[in-house]
Amino acid sequence: MKKINKEIMEKIRKDEVKMKPRWWFEGIRWGLEMGNWIIVLAASVFLAVGIFWIELIRPIRALDYGRLGLELILESLPHVSLGITVFLLIVGAVIYKNKGENYKKSVKRIWITVFLTVVLAAIFLTIFRKVFEPEILLRII
Repeated sequence: MKKINKEIMEKIRKDEVKMKPRWWFEGIRWGLEMGNWIIVLAASVFLAVGIFWIELIRPIRALDYGRLGLELILESLPHVSLGITVFLLIVGAVIYKNKGENYKKSVKRIWITVFLTVVLAAIFLTIFRKVFEPEILLRII
């Protein structure tokens, strides 16, 4: 082992091994972390949009019409918003798994962490959406 370390140190001293600077690795780490937060936030926003759309349409009332009502509910769901949310959840979990020391954590724990973060943020955005509406923000300004 000492021989290998000695050989590697000799190559580094002779500039035979090109080493990247520390800021390169820090930049990649920060980029992955910020990208993951942006992905989780985007997934939360798309889930909140889906929840808002479901609250706006209130498709549960269509169940009174039987099978036709069920078809109406399935057609009125915001498939694009929910599909993008699922896609972003998968991407967020993959990035979180490959970032830093998280490779030591179990896949189940990572999925639970990302899913709960997205759901809690979406619930927060849904509950407090009145605060985020542009008319209210313009009145404050």
